Amino acid sequence: MSNSKQAKVTVETAHPEGGGFVHTLKFTNGTTLVHAVDPDHELYHQYAAHGDKAKILATANSASDTDDAVQKVLNLLEAFDNGKWSLLGDGGSKYTPLTLALAELKGISDAEADKIVKGLTKSQQAKLRGTERISGIIARIKGKDEGDAVLDDLLADGAEDASERKP
Repeated sequence: MSNSKQAKVTVETAHPEGGGFVHTLKFTNGTTLVHAVDPDHELYHQYAAHGDKAKILATANSASDTDDAVQKVLNLLEAFDNGKWSLLGDGGSKYTPLTLALAELKGISDAEADKIVKGLTKSQQAKLRGTERISGIIARIKGKDEGDAVLDDLLADGAEDASERKP
């Protein structure tokens, strides 16, 4: 038996010709609710701003560093200007490093590991990420980051300085 959470609700969204949107919420207990918002609704602009902000923040937070975040957000804004809601991937895996590490460690497919990870709470994911075996694989998957390069440079400079010192 796998430890996976079942979604309590699914949301289907439609965009009527006159503008706005309609969410159809289907709960696992059989209840269905419909939430429709017309473009002249007093909260319509707040909804749009919230969605835009969430997309921008998610994009920036997916970056490896600040320079990468700026570039990813610029690419996203360009996609928005071209009428596209999201970007195509950059050729990397669609799975998180935690998912990839778990798949490797357990010898299972990335998709199977993804189901397991998504079935864990955020706290459980953090604990898993913090284990020595998983964190080592994640570090290898992410590769050497800029901090390591800076440290290597400092150590190299320190080694030269130490050899020039007199006892």
